[in-house]
Order: sequence, then structure tokens, then C-alpha cells
Amino acid sequence: MAGKDNTHNAFTGNATTTGESNTTYKYAAFLPIPVVLSLILFLIGFVTPGWSGAKIEGTFYGSGLWYDYVCHAGSDCETKPFAHKSMVLGDELAEAVEKSVLKYRVMACLALAFQIFATILTLLARVPKANFKQYLFTFTGICGLCLFLSALFSLVTSGMHVHQIIKAYKVYKKYIYLFEEMPFIFPYSLFLFGIGGIISALTMCFIMGTFCSKRMPINGPTGSTILMS
Repeated sequence: MAGKDNTHNAFTGNATTTGESNTTYKYAAFLPIPVVLSLILFLIGFVTPGWSGAKIEGTFYGSGLWYDYVCHAGSDCETKPFAHKSMVLGDELAEAVEKSVLKYRVMACLALAFQIFATILTLLARVPKANFKQYLFTFTGICGLCLFLSALFSLVTSGMHVHQIIKAYKVYKKYIYLFEEMPFIFPYSLFLFGIGGIISALTMCFIMGTFCSKRMPINGPTGSTILMS
């Protein structure tokens, strides 16, 4: 009887572990979708010159993190170095503008780097692991941290840039009589970069909420048991 009980307990334990693994692998198969989508939005916002834009006297001026572009009426658009002379008058002012955007570049680079790490981790999570539960604990911590930092830097960067646009709009309202129409153009790059940060934040909440809400015993290095609850 004891032998049968041991066999039954082993079978039940294996079934439970297999069920947890199958459920978690389903989550692991889903996670790359929002993470990769967020990465794509980050890349678009990172490289395109749509963080701010204005249309003045038929000429469109757009600025990104790394370069500008100008579209004249009836002619093709051309790419310009960041803070070039057609948009910024004077070398000293151009240098000041270059320095002011440095903090946005640094935070955007950090957001993109952490998002790349998170994407790699979510893709690796689809590969079956021998010590599944220990890997799950490590994955939840590292991937959640990467997504948190990615979302943080992205949203802070976007928020600070939006603040600058709002300040420029307030100045515009004071001199609105000088313009025939509102010159500001929708900042599509800024919008996409911010949406990428929101998706990263929601994905992090999903990972932490899904895995940490289940009580999963994980064997520690000294034989102790860690309960994720």
C-alpha cells in the first residue's frame, strides 16, 4: 500500500508541475507580442524626426532626437543636422539647443536598451527549462525590472518633452495674432515613444501580477522553499 501511495503522490505531483508549466508556457508564448510591439514603437520614435514640428509660411520644420528635416512648399523634404542654421540662429544658441536635448537622448537610449533586454528575456522564456520554477523566479525579477526601467525612462522622457511643447504653446497663445493658423504639428514620434512606455508598464504589471499571485514553491540554494504569493 505504501508503494502505491508513493506512486500516486509522485504522479499527482508530476501532473501539477506539468499543469503549471503548460499554463506558464502559454503566458511565455503571449509575452513577446506586447514586448516586441513596444520595442518597435521605441525604435520608430527613437529614429524619426517627429518629436516636435511646426508649419510656418508653407514650410514644415520637424525635429527628432538626432536630426531635423525641412519640407518647403512644392519641393522635396531634406534632412538637416540637429539644430541647423535654418531652424536655430547663431552658433551659441545652436550649442545650447544641442545641450538641452542631451538629457532626452540619454534617457531614450536607456529606455531602448532595457526594452531590448526585456525582449530577449521574453523570447528566451519560450525555451523549455530543466529547473523551470527557479528560472521562472529569475525571469520574473529580471524581466520585470527591465520593463519597469524601460517604461520609467520612456515616460519621463516623453513627459519632459511634452512639458516643453506646452510651454511653447503658451508662448504661441500670447502672440497668436502673428500667425494665420496654428503652426504646431502633431508630434508622432513622441506619441509612439510614450505609447511604447505605457505598453511596457502594462506588460510588467501583467507579469508580476500573473506569476506572483500564484503560490509557487521554488527551491532555494540551501534547500529552503520560497513562496511566490
